[in-house]
Amino acid sequence: MFLADGGTIQFGNDQEIILTHVADNGLTLKHIGTGDGKMPTFTFQAGDNDIAANDELGVINFQAPDEGAGTDAILVAAGIAAVSEGDFSASNNATKLSFRTGVSEAASEKMSLSSAGLLTISDDFIIKDGGTIGSASDADAITIASDGVVTFSQVPVLPNNTIETADIQADAITGAKIADDAINSEHYTDGSIDTAHIADANVTQDKIANEAINEAKLQVSNAPTNGYFLTAQSGNTGGLTWAELSGIPTYTRSTTPPSSPNAGDWWVDTARGDAIYIYDGTSGWLSFGATTEYAVNGNFSVVANDTTEIFRASFQGVAVGSFIQSAIAQFPTGTFSDSAFGLSNSIRGVYGRVATNDDHLSYLTMATDAAAQDFGNLHAETEKNQSTTSHETRGIVVGGRLASGTIINVMDYITIASAGNATDFGNLSVARHSLSQNAMSSTTRSIFSGGTASGGGIVDVMDYVTIGTTGNATDFGNLVSAKRAGATVNSTTRGIMAGGYNSGNKNEIDYVTIGTTGNATDFGDLNDNTDSRLAYHSSTIAYLHAGVDQITMATAANATASGYIMGDDIEYHACMPGWIAYNG
Repeated sequence: MFLADGGTIQFGNDQEIILTHVADNGLTLKHIGTGDGKMPTFTFQAGDNDIAANDELGVINFQAPDEGAGTDAILVAAGIAAVSEGDFSASNNATKLSFRTGVSEAASEKMSLSSAGLLTISDDFIIKDGGTIGSASDADAITIASDGVVTFSQVPVLPNNTIETADIQADAITGAKIADDAINSEHYTDGSIDTAHIADANVTQDKIANEAINEAKLQVSNAPTNGYFLTAQSGNTGGLTWAELSGIPTYTRSTTPPSSPNAGDWWVDTARGDAIYIYDGTSGWLSFGATTEYAVNGNFSVVANDTTEIFRASFQGVAVGSFIQSAIAQFPTGTFSDSAFGLSNSIRGVYGRVATNDDHLSYLTMATDAAAQDFGNLHAETEKNQSTTSHETRGIVVGGRLASGTIINVMDYITIASAGNATDFGNLSVARHSLSQNAMSSTTRSIFSGGTASGGGIVDVMDYVTIGTTGNATDFGNLVSAKRAGATVNSTTRGIMAGGYNSGNKNEIDYVTIGTTGNATDFGDLNDNTDSRLAYHSSTIAYLHAGVDQITMATAANATASGYIMGDDIEYHACMPGWIAYNG
């Protein structure tokens, strides 16, 4: 087939693809369509039906076969090939482009572009003078000038420990190589030279000239004074200064606690046989030595009895079972009977030494013998054994009876850490007095149990509140039997009520899961019948019936004899628990 200059070959029914001869030059392939996507496509297709790694799918070669010099001159001088990077499959057709050139040889690969876009060059990479190398976000990250000077647009980051002593010739850096004052604060950032940058034992006495480090070099800003010590100067100026010793724990020997103590201060209490205290910034004065059993809050309860005495009862630690009168003076003074209540967080106890129709609240710091102080007042003057919530932040006092004989459903609350009058919380679901002294409380919920309702009837009611939210109490369930008084204890999850009174003292023990409403379940029995409201407990062990009986709260069973007597078997002691669910 012969076509004259400018001849064409037209392809397709519409003759849209035209191959045109360009005289003395070559061929032009054109798509005559004018819309988008109207361009000629030339596809190399390999007929191989099992493409393996390094198989060529198509090759374009450049050659001068008629070169008269022969030999290397007539070999393929350059080429572009599509080469498979692995076996083809239904999920793989990875292919690289191989760019081939020859020097004195058939053209071979000198550069390749992988299927992942990795460009590999077999020799040097050269850019124009002043050219840049960068990323999509920083196109001129690296600039190379005509003289080879490299400029970075950002501070280069080198891997740790990439410059080692092996990379520096021995003695290459000497005093002669560094101009006077050439290395100063402008050449390093604050803190950049530390022990991590100095090899072990490299800076020795031999390396430091005589008198090279003196007060002037250390920037000591003032003259020394006997008893002073060397410390860093305040502010950003750096250097050292001689300063007077301060912030050291102090020692006081007196009958009263030192005023304005700091953490770590010591106090010898001469009023209590030289008992020794140390001040903790969180827990206050902690005692040890003669009073070791009360050094740790959460190890003991504090009890105010019906006269003027206050006792500490230890329920865990080396002094477990002890019941020791303290030197704490009660407030207000005088005796009371037939009504008392107490509550606490892990540091402070609050109690009501309620004589007939009284509304006083008093408080004390449980780990010290400082006298009790006035806390504030309840909403109304009441009597007859209220029940209380002990919690890390909030205390709640519920129930009681007015002077008129009216039984009330009032619930008051206080913030234990802040003295002040009580605030209305809400109402009990059933008005009653003579409840168990301490509610069964988790970190979020309190359950009030039993009591005497209007008309004198003894009830099996249990109602509960969410401690952090004011509002009326909600029915929880019922006790195994109706009873008033008795003792209640709790772990972080289980509440237990023991003893009580209904036509006689009782020995039964009930329990509930505090987080789940429902009726109480039989736990076991006390060794004797009692209506004592006095009980002590840790997170696992409870001492009931004024400490005489002992149970493990997680295991339902009859009580065993503890071997201890921690108080009197009467209803109206005020007990501040010491351990609360917050202690865990």
